[in-house]
Order: sequence, then structure tokens, then C-alpha cells
Amino acid sequence: MNPELCELLDRGGVISCFLTNSEGKQIDPFAPSSLLCEEIPQPQGREDVPVTLPSREQIILQKVYLRKSGYIVIQVTNELDTCMSEPIPFCQIEQLLLCAPEGTEIDCSITDFRCVASVQCRNNAYQSVQIALDICQSVQSVANTTVNLVGHLCSPRNEITLTQCASPPVNTTKQVLKGDGTSPPSFTDEKEINTANKTTLQQEEIYVNTRRVVDWVVQQSTIKLYKNADKIAFVCDICTINLLVPAVTCENTITGSVECDGEPVAGASVIFTAAPDIVDITPNPATSDEFGQFETVVTVPEGTASTDITVTASTVINDQEISSTATTTVQC
Repeated sequence: MNPELCELLDRGGVISCFLTNSEGKQIDPFAPSSLLCEEIPQPQGREDVPVTLPSREQIILQKVYLRKSGYIVIQVTNELDTCMSEPIPFCQIEQLLLCAPEGTEIDCSITDFRCVASVQCRNNAYQSVQIALDICQSVQSVANTTVNLVGHLCSPRNEITLTQCASPPVNTTKQVLKGDGTSPPSFTDEKEINTANKTTLQQEEIYVNTRRVVDWVVQQSTIKLYKNADKIAFVCDICTINLLVPAVTCENTITGSVECDGEPVAGASVIFTAAPDIVDITPNPATSDEFGQFETVVTVPEGTASTDITVTASTVINDQEISSTATTTVQC
């Protein structure tokens, strides 16, 4: 099975793996949109659990269930040839104790993500794969709260007047001499003089809505996967669409190419979609020529204001669905 994969490994193929969506497109594990870690809500709410601290104090914490799930793709390449696995699903449920009473939310973010994979071949036949995921996560229970800040209204200072006369030296003595010449002089603290000269400022209060961290833990999780060859297929003819979408003022041409393992694919039927669907694309589909190249024309209706759109080109090669997207601006 998959002799090309084992031959690639024999020719110095390097194995790597990464997080993807269900379609095999690589995604950032640190992005909140990856949904790599999320709480599993319980029908009766979070269960209260009594806990005794080392100081023998008893407190109540809540049991939180977390789900880590996603897809992994294994890639084997020697820079000249490449084989890639289909998306491999994984899912693991964990539980931990947090101070997370009713009214709090769980915020789980990934702080580190590492994937290691191996591919086993025997007699030049692909046998199985093993995957180990090391995931570090920061888990917080948070609640909305209002913070009260007390301060003074800002008022303008007196204008500073420029003068050519040099200022006399400032006396840094902390006491000021007072007297009328007929009785012994007395001293007063300079702070009293400065305080008397101060202007009374108007006080104000500010209320700020923010998120308060109620409890916080950081933990490491390890997920291990083992799959036989009949469960995980590899594709060694990697096909791609290269798409060039320029800015469009009333009318312009989209160009691109279809290739597999760097070789052009002729006769591929490329279908185009636009979001939002405010333009006309003709021809649609377009067919790649002997050099794997295709083109189509985008027409923008008159009176269209400047709008950002996303154009997607897709086709099917050897039962493998491939697509490419590009964003541009259209107007007319």
C-alpha cells in the first residue's frame, strides 16, 4: 500500500505534522477560531466538589470538562516530492477543578502546540502511523465585573510666559522665615504655603466594565494516536490551484494554473464563486490549457461602490477536490 510513500521515505523524506480543519487546510492552533480547546457544558451545571487545602481549610470548587478536538495532517517531503495524509481526526475529554461558580465562563487558550509523527513501512509497504500531540493550555474562569475609579477632573494650568530675564536661584530651604522685625522670627513649613496656593479640584468617578479572573491554571496534555494504513490514506500526487485575482474596476481578468507535483494539468474544469456574490464571472467554469493555465473575466455592475470580495476557484483532480481563494476590491 502506498509504495510511493515508502520510496519517498527511503529517499530522505522528512515527516512533519500540523493542525488543520476537516478539509485539510492548515490552521493556527493559537487562534481562538481553531476551537482546539473548549468547555463541554453539563445539563445540570458544573458539579461542586469539596476540596481540603494543605492548610486544612475546606473550599468548594467546580468540576470543568474540556474537549480538545481537531484534525492532523502528516506530510512527508524531500522538497522535490511530497505525500500528505488525509485529515486525521482526534478528540480527548479532560476534567479539572476550578473555582468556577454559576455566572462565570471558561476561557481556554493554547500556549504551546507540538506535533510529532512517524510512518511505519515494511517491505516497501505502508503499515501504520503514530502521532503524539503535546498541548499546553491556559484555563481561566472569568466573570464580568465593574471597577470604580475615583479621580479629579483635569483643568488647564496657567500659561507660561517667556522672558529674557534670568530667573533667580531657587531657595531649596524647606522652611520659610516669617516675622515683622519687632519680634523673633518664626518658621513655617513650605508645604503649608504650597497647600494654601492650590486650587480645589472637582472629583469624578468612573465605572469600567471589564473581565475579572476568578481562577487560573496552566496544564499540559498529551494526545497519542495510532492508525493502521487501511484507516489513513496518503496522497502523493499533490495538486494545487495557483490563483491571481487583481483589483477590478468595472472589468478585469482572473488568471491561474492547475498543477500536480509541479506538472501542469490540462483539461481541468475550474469553477469560480464570489462572496459577496455581486460580480459576473465568465466563463464559469474555465478549462485549463495544455500548460495548465486558465483565465476568466470578472465584470462589476455599474454603480457598485468599492467592495472587498473573496474569489474561490475549485476543481477535482484524481478524485481529489482542491481549491484556492483570494481577496480583492471591486468597483465600477
